Amino acid sequence: PALAFVAAGTGIGWTSYAADYSCHQAPKHSRTKVGWAVTLGGAVPLILMLGVGILLSTRVPDLASSANPIEVIKGVLPVNLAILYYITAIGGLTPQCFLGLKSSKLVLQAAHILVNERWILLFQTVVVTVIPTYILFVAQDFQGTLEGFLSIIGKLLAAWASVFLADYLLLRRRQGYDKELLTDPARNALNYHGVVSWVVGFVVGMLFSKTFVFAGPFATGIFAGNSLNVLLTLVVSGGLYILLTLFGGRRNAA
Repeated sequence: PALAFVAAGTGIGWTSYAADYSCHQAPKHSRTKVGWAVTLGGAVPLILMLGVGILLSTRVPDLASSANPIEVIKGVLPVNLAILYYITAIGGLTPQCFLGLKSSKLVLQAAHILVNERWILLFQTVVVTVIPTYILFVAQDFQGTLEGFLSIIGKLLAAWASVFLADYLLLRRRQGYDKELLTDPARNALNYHGVVSWVVGFVVGMLFSKTFVFAGPFATGIFAGNSLNVLLTLVVSGGLYILLTLFGGRRNAA
């Protein structure tokens, strides 16, 4: 459970940003350099922010359980440090949103959900505006709503990352990625093995978790009150995709 909690709060939550960042890099850049840039770019600010949180918790023991930790931080830190803290937080979050716009556009187009770029931009704007506005100004329990939202997103990302890793190990490491898979409508068919594995893994993870919108029937015992369901989601999605790819025919997945 401790390992799953750390994975859900750090690496898994940042998985999609690796794709968002690396898709803008020139092919001449080595995979090793891009990999280290993504890893350190995500790890260094995260470790610094966690360090600040740990130090603040020694001054305010109930910081982690407070309904609105933002207000608590503002009250504990001197004004100049609080301003610096908020600038750091905003500076770390804003670039991720802009980088993610291109990737989310490709996802919507690949899934044949939205094709027109104007509609995609409008949809993205609504999502990144409405959800934070609701959490900050409407929800009475900021921390509880945020944790519940992150719990659901964490399982979606774990399943997504697991499918992509399995796909890379089984197929893309040798075949590579063809740009026409995204641009040519005749070749842009859904990878049903990947979609099914993603959905099944997420559903299984939800059955073993308790969130503010759904309480899974199996969220008991070792699965109660921790992020072990995220690790279960990752294993189920990746394992199912491997089985479907190996025994369901490689043609569909490729």
